[in-house]
Amino acid sequence: MREFSHQTGITTEFVRQDDKIIIAKEQDVSAIIKQNKETRNNASRGWRGNMHRVASIPPFFIEWWSNELREKGADNCNPLAPENRGFFKAKLNDPNWYDAIRVKEGVV
Repeated sequence: MREFSHQTGITTEFVRQDDKIIIAKEQDVSAIIKQNKETRNNASRGWRGNMHRVASIPPFFIEWWSNELREKGADNCNPLAPENRGFFKAKLNDPNWYDAIRVKEGVV
């Protein structure tokens, strides 16, 4: 069975295999990544002021990071939770994620 969420753009597929149910999820993030690059290229330089939008993160990535925290044994698997601030900042500053999520240059 396949389900599509219009709210998140995530497709979830449930497959029964032996006595287990396997859940596979996917999301086309290409439009979000393209928009992030355009926004970053047009963003003002520098960090003046108190508020800055630094990233636009697809919902699928949040779920991915939540699973990563779960595998690490975190008490709270929400990557946006205050106790996971170090984990989240590391993702924002990680060069492997930079092109996909960042809309402002620099280090957070």
